Amino acid sequence: IVKSKDIVIHTHNRRMDPLENEVVRGDILSSDGSIIATTTQGATSVRSYPKERKYAHILGYTQRGKIGVEALANIELLRANYNLESIYKKTFYGDKFIGRDIVITIDHQLQEVAYNALGDQKGAVVLIEPSTGKIKALVSKPDFDPNKISQNWETLIEDNTNSPLLNRAFSGLYPPGSIFKIITAQAFFDSKGNDDDLAYHCTGSITVDHHTIRCFNQTAHGDINLEEAFIKSCNTYFVNMALELGTKELKKTGDQLLFNTILPIPFEHSKSQLLTNASISNSELAATSIGQGKTLVTPIHMAMLAASIANEGVLMEPYILDYSKDKKGNIKTKTLPQYVSQVFRSEDAKRLEQMMVQVVTQGTGRKAAVKGMYVGGKTGTAQNETDKDHSWFMGFLGKNQKPELAMAIIVENGGKGAQASVVAGKIVRAYQRSN
Repeated sequence: IVKSKDIVIHTHNRRMDPLENEVVRGDILSSDGSIIATTTQGATSVRSYPKERKYAHILGYTQRGKIGVEALANIELLRANYNLESIYKKTFYGDKFIGRDIVITIDHQLQEVAYNALGDQKGAVVLIEPSTGKIKALVSKPDFDPNKISQNWETLIEDNTNSPLLNRAFSGLYPPGSIFKIITAQAFFDSKGNDDDLAYHCTGSITVDHHTIRCFNQTAHGDINLEEAFIKSCNTYFVNMALELGTKELKKTGDQLLFNTILPIPFEHSKSQLLTNASISNSELAATSIGQGKTLVTPIHMAMLAASIANEGVLMEPYILDYSKDKKGNIKTKTLPQYVSQVFRSEDAKRLEQMMVQVVTQGTGRKAAVKGMYVGGKTGTAQNETDKDHSWFMGFLGKNQKPELAMAIIVENGGKGAQASVVAGKIVRAYQRSN
């Protein structure tokens, strides 16, 4: 009883399959009404996906088990309207009952923009509406064609190089790089208060326990405060800050910001990892403070934190199932926005928001800047021992000095060229044109 919801949508639960023989699976539509999954009746029913790869990791599939929205909304998609008319047709003509349609929160135009902006690069894009928690776009690449899942199954599961079946947005774990400086800054606010500051003289490098950490291009930033260090992404400043705060304070803030725990989302996902060992050296603490070391995060988690900052510190539960309806258009079930918690104090969220805007207007995130748009963010370059570094952008966009969408973007092996910021800029420009 306790786990019934999880069991019903489990990938390998076959108890719902008999319904497939008497109910035509309902359609799935994007928020603007575009059909993105449908069932064609014939000698055998065929589930098809008109947008092919664009929604692969959102919709999932119904063959070889069920995942994605196909699993999450399985009951509703097979919930028929057993009225007299449908029973008559079933009895005398052999017609199948018709399941409900599902409308999801994904905006088709934004989904296409995010999909095209990421291009052929590996990585993920997540866009969330901060005030409600609606997921407006979600892309993970490499992807797959859900229309050909059975034909390509063996190839897909054996491709360990690209892992096309892995939903990187929910289950990909990456070192965060400098986007983690948001968490380190918040730990400082938690410990010292929002109005406090920390003066520091950056010489371009800092040595901790015989390990030297350098700023990008070994730039010496000189005398700087918190805002300047955040804008310029000064590594030595945040290492010094973490050493002053200590492991306990950083972990306390991490726990508050949902590290090392299951996120309040109804999708299968990985847990972000931070300071899982309470006893660490100063050199490991130094690496952790700038998003290196053993810290790992998921794109959905970073998008949720960006959404909280954009929503005055309030986290709303991310969701993707908006409502179900019958074929006459009558709404049957509706998902309402759910408050989770105040993960940032409102004054802290506002200060972080202002610093993130400065990152885009005059700092490392300038490739995401678009004239006439309100954009804030934090960039990150995450070290990758086996290939080029990963590129991150975590932030928000909107008009009239108000965030309307939060985002997290990871470009695998994007290098030090702020590639994720380029992707963010494409999304911001497209959003400006369409609104």
